[in-house]
Amino acid sequence: MIHQQGDQIIASVEPKRSVRVSADSPIRFNFVVQTPYEVSTNLRTLEGEVSLSDVSGRHFIENKMGDLAVQRISGEIRIVSLAGNVGISEAEGTVFVKTVNGNVRASNSSGEIRIRTISGRIDALSIAGTLVSASTSGNISADIDSLSKGIFMETMSGNIDLKLPAIYGYDIQGSGISFDLEGLNPNTITQREQNHRNLSLVIREGGLPVQLSTFSGQIRL
Repeated sequence: MIHQQGDQIIASVEPKRSVRVSADSPIRFNFVVQTPYEVSTNLRTLEGEVSLSDVSGRHFIENKMGDLAVQRISGEIRIVSLAGNVGISEAEGTVFVKTVNGNVRASNSSGEIRIRTISGRIDALSIAGTLVSASTSGNISADIDSLSKGIFMETMSGNIDLKLPAIYGYDIQGSGISFDLEGLNPNTITQREQNHRNLSLVIREGGLPVQLSTFSGQIRL
């Protein structure tokens, strides 16, 4: 059922009273809704895939089971998933992602991007702005095009792979089992301190904070 209520479009599914629904014959349905570009959305489903694209506003997407995909979105985006992969591309603004069991991939996006997953991998590619990412049992990989405030990456039992743009100064703090710095130009390292699990680097004149932490993995820059 889809109906308009004031400035809202409300879509929902309810079984007919004359139809008995069992676990062997669940309700299956698809919604395709076209809206103006400037619109706020609130999308919730228990099981199924959700896709949102080409809108600007405040967006909230929640899914218990199924993949989520957003592209060409601007504004404030909040995504919550229990089990499923999350894909984000060409997003602008503030992005919050939280999933329990699923991978998260963000690409060609800008603004403040915050990603948290319990059991999954995080890939952030061609990011401009600020990145905060954490995973309990997955690897984290990031390729940064430009940076505004800083980077925070944390995983318990995964590796961290970070590629930074070569035009800024950084204050890097790392904690991990081992460190691979082959991607850094040694001539740009103006200060280095390392003892056991901890590494402190100043790149060029310093400035932008980069915090990296893994309990049982490697950090590669």
